[in-house]
Order: sequence, then C-alpha cells, then structure tokens
Amino acid sequence: MKKQEDKKIIVVQRIIPSYRIDFFRLLDKSLKEDFQVWYSSNPEKNKIFKTKKTSIKFFRNLGHCYSFLGSFWQFGVIFIPIKRNDIIILEGNPRIITNFFLILRCYFKRANFVWWGHLYSSTSKNLRSKIRLKIMSFFSNILFYTDEEAKKYKKFKEVKNNIFYLNNGVDLEKLNPLRKSYDSSKREIDIFFIGRFTKKSNINLLLKALINDNCKNYTAILIGAESDEEVIEYENILKLHYLTDRVTIKKVITDERDIAYFANRTKIFCYPGSVGLSLIHSMAYGLPSLIHDESKYHMPEFSAFKENFTGINFKYLDHNSLSKSISKILEDENILKNFSQNSIQIVESKFNFIFMKNKFLEMIKQISQG
Repeated sequence: MKKQEDKKIIVVQRIIPSYRIDFFRLLDKSLKEDFQVWYSSNPEKNKIFKTKKTSIKFFRNLGHCYSFLGSFWQFGVIFIPIKRNDIIILEGNPRIITNFFLILRCYFKRANFVWWGHLYSSTSKNLRSKIRLKIMSFFSNILFYTDEEAKKYKKFKEVKNNIFYLNNGVDLEKLNPLRKSYDSSKREIDIFFIGRFTKKSNINLLLKALINDNCKNYTAILIGAESDEEVIEYENILKLHYLTDRVTIKKVITDERDIAYFANRTKIFCYPGSVGLSLIHSMAYGLPSLIHDESKYHMPEFSAFKENFTGINFKYLDHNSLSKSISKILEDENILKNFSQNSIQIVESKFNFIFMKNKFLEMIKQISQG
C-alpha cells in the first residue's frame, strides 16, 4: 500500500496467537513501515500462544498484562506513539480496561480506531452481550471475524458504524502443499480432533460416543493436551473404558507439518464442543466435519460449516446422537468425498489469509478516505 502522510496502522492485542503471526507478516509486506503490532507478555502457560519477546520487526512488546477481577490492564498501552490520522485496531474485549484509555487518546489525537472482535462467542452471556453491543455502538469502525457476524449486526437496528469483516481463516500457502488427496478408503484413522482439551471442546462427549456399540470399531486421534500430565489423565480414562487400542492422545501441536501428518491419515473431523478456527483448519485439509447443532454455542468461524454440504450435525450435548452421526457419516465413501471437496472449496474461496489480507486492506483504504 502506498504510504500516505506517514500514517501508522497499529494493531493492539493482549496476546499474539501463534496462528496469527503469518497473517501479520502478510499485512506487513503490503503496509511495510506503516504497520505495527503491539502486544503484552503472556502469562498463560500453553503452546497455542506466543509467550516470549520476538525479533519480528513490526512487533512491539508492551510488557506484562495484569489481570484483576476478571479484567486486564496492559500497562505499556499508555506509551504507544499515536498521532493524527493513525488507524488503531483494538482487540474487541470489554474486559481490557486499558482499551478505553487508548480510545480517549485516539479521540484527542484525532486518530481513527477500530473495534476488532466477535459479535457473539460460545461463552457469551445475555448481560455481557448487551454490554458488548452497547460499547460497539460508540465505534465508528467495527471489524468482525466473519461475514455472517457483519450481516447479523446490520439487522439489529439502523447501523451507523462502518462494518468490516475478515473471515478468519488459515494460511493456504503453507497448508496446501501439505494436503494429500482425499480417499477415505485409504485412511487408517476414522476421527480427527485438534484443539485444546478444555470445557469448551467437551472431549469427554466424544469418548462417551465411542463407547457405544455402533462406534466400537472406530478409531480416533485427539490432539490438544497441554502437558504430559494431561496426556496421562486422559490415557487413564481410555483404560477405564477400554478405548486404549482405538484412541490416541497427543499434546498440543503447532508445527503445520506435524498437524498435516495426522490430518492426512484421518477420515473426518469431529469437534464435540464449541468449534472455532479448528473447523476451518480441518476443512482446509479436506476433512468432512461433524459438529453439534446449536449455532449459538459455537465460535464465529462456525459459519464456514454447511450442513449436508461440508458435513453433518449431531444433537447438542447428546453422546448417543453423536455416536449415530459418526456411524452415519463414515458409512458412505461417496458422501465423504463430496464433503471433502466442498470443504476445500469454501476455505479456498473466503476463509484464508489472502482473503483476510484483502479485506483488511480494503478497510484501511475506506477509513483513510474518510
């Protein structure tokens, strides 16, 4: 993008997920010296998020993020250099108290600011949702994760905000060369799960389904344990239910080549809980999807799923329904092949980094033109 009046594009995040780093690199190639990403040192101890200082030139470390009473304070935010016409993209989380100080700074400096976040999430409560919507109404510019969120927001009332979206996706330049052609008859593992073993993912529901008689011959690889201790914990559960020979537990994997090794050996992706970016990731490998039927308990990326086109549903929190859906989807190789092709097509059309980059740059251009 052509440089205009030394304007800076400044993204401020509490933490930097490892999966977003390459997307920021892509933006940096277009925006060059105009682009900065500010983030806090991360107190969370898991492999999903970057926890150390980085030498990447457009990253700026704000220091520690302090947590209190369910809220967050990014101390270094007050030192971010801001000037007239800069565009500041804030993480859309009302619990980050320092965001509101940053908004005031933008207002007095006559800089532009953007709220980047969810419309709803799987954990949204009525009160929190109302507070979030009220806060968003004061923003001139809102950036949503998906086009479906943007459409829903516009239906609430007469919207005066500028509404943008990215369609949160994956890096196909890295992933496509790793993806193997899909033939379910040649794949030795039935079910693939990738994510963190949290309450949100509800892995135990899948294990209950696999105990049922109609699933007694199916196998699974579950990736997402955060420690050796958690691997042992789940392996003990497998022993208790005689699943050791059919289910494998793995720690969190972030290297795409390692993920591809397992994804290319499996027939379907199953996420028993509230699915998010893991769905897009698995669809990019051409895996048909099996997820629950309550859209309000999914993350925004759920919108990429199309029932009976990219996969099928099961009844929310019902392990018997899940077991029936597992056997149903795995019994027809032709349907699996169609689901696989459709999944890839959707990701390649609008859930990938290139699409995200173009949408981001369109937003910057529109805001810059006033």
